[in-house]
Amino acid sequence: ELLVVSFAGALGILVLYVKLENPAANIDRHTGMFNQNAMSEYIRHLYSVDRKFAILFVTFDSLVSKSLNPSDKKKLQSEELQYLLSIKEANIFHKSEDEIVLIFEDADRAKEWTETLAKHFHGGKDGEDTILYKVKWVLVPDSSLIRSAGDMSYLMKYMNGVQNLSLEENNILIVDEKLISQMYEE
Repeated sequence: ELLVVSFAGALGILVLYVKLENPAANIDRHTGMFNQNAMSEYIRHLYSVDRKFAILFVTFDSLVSKSLNPSDKKKLQSEELQYLLSIKEANIFHKSEDEIVLIFEDADRAKEWTETLAKHFHGGKDGEDTILYKVKWVLVPDSSLIRSAGDMSYLMKYMNGVQNLSLEENNILIVDEKLISQMYEE
């Protein structure tokens, strides 16, 4: 009887541990990236400790190809995902089916990576012109432009809804004070 009670107690502790400390709960199973819940927690944490960061929102509108079959598209997407995961300077989050978020502690590195990634995805793999991604890049170089983690979340929804954004070359939008003021006014 004592053995059964001890086993039940151990099993109960195990269940609590798995529910409360489950690292897989913050990982997207398909991409291996952190998921949106992890991103929200991380951004809240950065704001709570008053740490500046840069954030890059990446929206994949479509994968355009001249002649790719479905298995080749899947292989290509997997390769591109591995390319993104190789960026050591950023924490990478899978926000939704077509959105990825990169959070950098260094704004200069964020700007460099934004340009590098835009060229990579715009020009196809290794400069080939056979595969083109239609991608929108929204870079917030300084998190202090945004008041809170909730406002940062709202920013991406706002950016997707605004039609007349002046995008730079390669569909890059660098968020500045003017754009943030506009967002807060609406």
